[in-house]
Parts: sequence; C-alpha cells; structure tokens
Amino acid sequence: MSTYSFLILDCDCWRSRSKSPSRAWGYVGGIDAIDFQTNSNVFLHGYRLWGVKSGSTTFQVTIRLYRGSFMIAEKTGSYYTRSTDKTFEVHFAQEISIRAGLLYTATAAITTSASSFAHTDGMSSASCSGVTVTFKSSSKDSNGSKVNSGQIPALIFRSSSC
Repeated sequence: MSTYSFLILDCDCWRSRSKSPSRAWGYVGGIDAIDFQTNSNVFLHGYRLWGVKSGSTTFQVTIRLYRGSFMIAEKTGSYYTRSTDKTFEVHFAQEISIRAGLLYTATAAITTSASSFAHTDGMSSASCSGVTVTFKSSSKDSNGSKVNSGQIPALIFRSSSC
C-alpha cells in the first residue's frame, strides 16, 4: 500500500497582463466588479486586490461572489496595505466550487479615503495552471472597473497543479 501526499497551493489568476499597477484608483462608495467563467471546474479561494498607492493604511473591504443575482459567498474585514506591496489578498471563509462554463461575478466594495493602485492592461482571458478564465465587464460594477482596467487584478484558486 502506498501513501500519496501532495501540497495544495494558491494560484493567482491575473487579469492584469503585466501584474503591475499603472494608475491610481479612487473610491466613492461604488462597487468594483468583473464577470468571469472557467473552462474547467476549480475551487475559488478569494481575490487579490490592489493596495494603497502611497504610504500605508487600512482598507475596509467586502468581497462577494455571485452567480446571476444569487450571492454565493461574502467576506468583510479590515486589511492593512502598504504601497510597497502593491496588492493584498482577501480570502473567503471556505473555498467555493466554480463550475466550468457558468458565469460568476466577483465584486469588491472598498471603503477608504486613500487612492489605490489599478491596472489598465487587463485581458479578456488568461491561462492559469491549465485553466482558462474568461473575463467580461460586469453590470454589477458601479466604480469604473472593466475588463481592461480597475480593481480585482487576480482571482485566487486552490489547486494541486500550480
């Protein structure tokens, strides 16, 4: 009898081509959102968000995951961010099973008086550890995020094949 052991890792699936911020992003009470679908089943662990553009501060953040109008998961908390780190992670309490071919919406509501980083080189699809993720602008967005620009630069999946 043999014993198999493998490490489950977080895989960041970036929608920002360069993985680098290129501008400042402000918050006026809106929601940043992006629609996405995958070509195979995966487990979503959370989102990577752009951090503060200058200095350091704490962001009040609520992330949500939707399937149509149904909210699947939500996480609210305070997250310390420094400009030298560029991004920070927000994880749901539990992994969420994402089914291939279904459209989901990732949202982030960030409360802060500071500007964050943002990207302007977003991609409509990305290959991430053998999974293709397709991104679309979301009707749930009210803060200016689109496929090519904005907040939520990466989705964090859990996988044994990172």
